[in-house]
This record gives sequence, structure tokens and C-alpha cells, in this order.
Amino acid sequence: MKKIQSYNLPSKEGGIYIYCATDANYAAVTGVMLTSLCMTAKDPKKLKIFIADGGISQEDISKYEGLETKFGAEVYLIEISKDIYSSLITNLYMTEATYYRFAVEHIFPTLDKVIYLDCDVVLMSDIAQLWNVDIGNNYFAAVRDHLGGQEFFDKVRPLWYSNAGVLLINLPRWRREGFLKKALEYIEREKPFLMDQDALNEVSQGLITRLHPKFNCAEGVSVHKTPFQDQREREETLANPVIYHFLGSKKPWTDDPATALAYKVFRRYADDSAWKNSFGKPVGWKKRIKSIRLAIRARKKNIIERVVPLPMRLRYEKLKYTIKYKVLKAHAKQK
Repeated sequence: MKKIQSYNLPSKEGGIYIYCATDANYAAVTGVMLTSLCMTAKDPKKLKIFIADGGISQEDISKYEGLETKFGAEVYLIEISKDIYSSLITNLYMTEATYYRFAVEHIFPTLDKVIYLDCDVVLMSDIAQLWNVDIGNNYFAAVRDHLGGQEFFDKVRPLWYSNAGVLLINLPRWRREGFLKKALEYIEREKPFLMDQDALNEVSQGLITRLHPKFNCAEGVSVHKTPFQDQREREETLANPVIYHFLGSKKPWTDDPATALAYKVFRRYADDSAWKNSFGKPVGWKKRIKSIRLAIRARKKNIIERVVPLPMRLRYEKLKYTIKYKVLKAHAKQK
């Protein structure tokens, strides 16, 4: 695996160029995503995978190198200039690495297009289906987000508001229009709640090629619904999804996955990856109910201790154990 700052070679005929970004927190999840990408590709040797390094450990880097050995894909580690991103807003779920998708115009100065993938997706079918989509003269191709046309925290999103998790990017247009500069200026100025996704939609001004939802399906694997155009589109997507996207905070690698399908799909690829021991199993429903009961009991005890005087609590405890002792004694005599 080569470490580079930019990829200056022309497109190889038949090559499929994939870009993603991660840090130490999501390196294992990214590894599972890339494993699914290679496993579902008809010819993984055509894959050129570029990983923007937001602070990946040497152990995970070694595992990424294993993708070359196992599948024959080319893997590159991108050294990102982090200074321009350090002052941007972040939160618990979206780190600085979230913004590295904007760097594509500098990383790939000679390519015509690249596929960007979030780390919380898995491939269910060959990525070549997305690669062969005609972007036209638009900035990128994407699937409509479930927040399209809705008010969410700071503002109402446009009716056709795209999700930023899966993008087929028109690189010549990004370079020509200076997309990176415009996006970062917008984030610095407006500090939007959905950060990179709001910036992508704002700068593109609707010049987006609309992808079939099968390329970014959250239906069935997250708490969010995919906005299908009609019933036929829904049936096509659920029958043959190309990419599943685990939207929201209930991720399948945590102890609280959104659905059983999400956990099943994620584990299928996690167990075949170099990161199979990086994830625990979800808490079962019996343990979850027990933990809720214990929490309620502790809360009730806390309330009682604050309200009921100590002498009265002691008399109650003595009476309770006296009754319990007499019941046990009576039961023993019956035997």
C-alpha cells in the first residue's frame, strides 16, 4: 500500500476509483465497508481504493494492506493537509474526517470521476453499477435524503435534498468551480447543523444527478425511511439493494442496532474481514429488560431515600425481613 498526497496518473481503462475517509474511531468500520466492496465486486482487481488518513493506527493500516493481498485491489493511503479543516464544527458522530470528502479536487487532479463512500455503508452488489452511471454536467450523482422538504433543527431542506453518504463525483466540474473553497466558506459562515451534507446541497444548487435509491438504501437497516418515488421503486430497491446505509445513531456494530437485518448484514462482512474481533454482540432483549428494571429500581430507591426519614426506613426494612423470615419458617414446617 502506497502513501501519497495526490494521485496524478490518468484514469486506467476499466479502473473503478473509490475514495473514503476515516480516523482511529471508525477505522475498523471502514475496513468492513471495504471488505464488502471487494467481496461483491465482479473483478476486485479493477478497484483503486483511496483512504484519507484522519489518524489511523499502524495496526489498521496493516489490515488495509491485506485487502491488496486477499482481493488484488490497489489500496492507497492519502495524507491529508488537516489545517484547513481543524477550525470547522464537529460533533460526537461527525469528526473532522467527515470533511475530507471535499478534498477530492486536489487529491485527483487528473481523474474525471470518483466514487465517495461513507464508512457506515456496506455493498450488497457490484459497485460497477454505480460507476457506469452518467453524471452529465452535474456536480455529482446522489440519492435523495429522507429530510428532503422537511424542517430539521435550523431550517427547511430543499425538496430534493441529497444524502452525502454515497456520491459519484464529477471531478472536472469540482475543480473548475472550486467546490472545496465554496463548501468550506459556507460551513464557516453558516455553521449548518448537518455540516458537510448541507454544504454539498447548498453549493451544488440542485445540479445533482438523481440516483436510484438502491445505491443508498437505509430502509430496513436504520430507523430512517428511504424516500421512494413510488411502490415500484421501493420493491426494486428492497429486492436488489446495491448499497445499504446504516443512517442514524443506532449502528449495527454497537450493542443497540436499529434492526436485526442491519446486524445480520454487517456481521456477514465483519466476520469475513480482518476486523472480525473488533466488534461485540448486541445486548439481548432479556438483558435489556433486566437493565431497565434495575434502573427503575435504583431510581425508586433514590427517591425514597430523599423523601422518607431514616428511622422510618429502618423500621420498614426490619418489618419486611421479619415477615420474610416468618414466611420461610412456616414453609419449612410444612415440609
